[in-house]
Amino acid sequence: MEDAPARARRRHGPMSLALLLLLGGAWLRWRALLLEQRLTPDEAFFSTFARAAAVKGDWWLNGPLDKPPLALYANALSQVVLGPSELAARTPNALAGILLLPLIYALTRDLYRRHSNSLPLVALLLTACSPFLVASSANALTDGLTLTALAAAFWLALRHRPGWSGLLSGLALTAKHQALLALPLLLWAACRCAPSPWPVFQRFGLTLTPCIVLLLLWDAARPGIGVHTLAISNNDPGGLAAIADLPGRLATWTAHAAQLFWPGWPGTLLLLIAALPVLRAASEVTPRSRRRKDLALALFAGACGLLHIVPAIPLYGRYLLPATPALFPLCARGLHICLTVIQTSLDLRGRALRLALVPVLAAPLLLQPLREPDPHAGIDGLGAWLAAKPVATVVYDRWLGWQLGYYLGVWHDKRLTWYPEPEALARDAVQLCEFGPRYFPAPSDQDMTPWLRPLQEAGFAVSLAWQLDGYVAWQLDPPWQQKSECPQANQGPPD
Repeated sequence: MEDAPARARRRHGPMSLALLLLLGGAWLRWRALLLEQRLTPDEAFFSTFARAAAVKGDWWLNGPLDKPPLALYANALSQVVLGPSELAARTPNALAGILLLPLIYALTRDLYRRHSNSLPLVALLLTACSPFLVASSANALTDGLTLTALAAAFWLALRHRPGWSGLLSGLALTAKHQALLALPLLLWAACRCAPSPWPVFQRFGLTLTPCIVLLLLWDAARPGIGVHTLAISNNDPGGLAAIADLPGRLATWTAHAAQLFWPGWPGTLLLLIAALPVLRAASEVTPRSRRRKDLALALFAGACGLLHIVPAIPLYGRYLLPATPALFPLCARGLHICLTVIQTSLDLRGRALRLALVPVLAAPLLLQPLREPDPHAGIDGLGAWLAAKPVATVVYDRWLGWQLGYYLGVWHDKRLTWYPEPEALARDAVQLCEFGPRYFPAPSDQDMTPWLRPLQEAGFAVSLAWQLDGYVAWQLDPPWQQKSECPQANQGPPD
């Protein structure tokens, strides 16, 4: 019979290793948060709304917003506490990314309760060391809070808490509409051991419904076009993808799924290993209850893929994040099967097995891929340079959009106008009867000839006024010195 010290070691050993993995995963996420990286266009879009709420008090988030408000409010509150900055905008997602680690551990443990104690550790290792999840925790998008809320809802459903699960799924929905995709998984987890599904549905819906109602009321009271209306308009696929495009879209989605675990061939190998439990489900080796869980997770992940591949929508890697609570436990199951086969084949037991696993556990933490150079370095310098120009300076824009607006500052006094085509810019520039210089910033790798030539033909003097770190700003001096010389001023009133 096993003595008390041996039982204590068996009980506390996995918890100690889980704590080390949690600390390692948290360190990776804080390290990514503290890297000097300028906001991407999408991050600048959301952070502009959040900064306006934090600094100007615009808590209605006025403007062309197509996302629910919860993640933006978290961003704004962070900027209230820490001050408007890139670090403050990204901090809520970093905290959510750290909280995701114990949630994946707990839900894997509860999902496969009668399995080995090492299975949740493997899932935690995969989650802690995923470069994709690490990078996703260091941004100001809406996906991080959504994913953590969905993972919490999944865990609570597995713990037979449908009311709390419905509330967390409602919070996820108020962060991003895509949370709707996870409802089948949450309902399956809540109903899997219930004698009747109807009481579970009622308790789940009783807490989910108020979140939906509050979101609809907020959207109805908010000035301007509705968030949901704009979301439907911006994400309308316009139909199904062409049959000839489906193989390529499937390959792209599969590549994104592999990168969710690790870049390159290791990620592809881990994705194949995640399919191993499903392949074994047809055999009698796996217990029936475990086979059902494996198949449910795989069906949910596959359905998420089909809902993105078949409609003609862009395929972004972050669209895979709602499937994370299913994919990582499934991959952990596949890895555990492989480790069991290796252990049996090499007859590794006890201390020998633990020593053999040490480099396996340490390698993903130490071999994290290097972060690529910031592709948007210099946008902050360009914004500061333009912000220092006189009041009401005209700034024409084609490529920089919300990024440039964010880095001009929350209180900037410039007239920033976006133009989709050169002809519209040249036409409006000629009609504006002002004498001061105007500026046209752009990425330095853009071919500016089609844009600058019509302005030169209209008499504008074009000169390079600023260039640094991948961005340029062209100065446009109008050909007139007095208002009477402006062609538009000499036109008589319309008949």
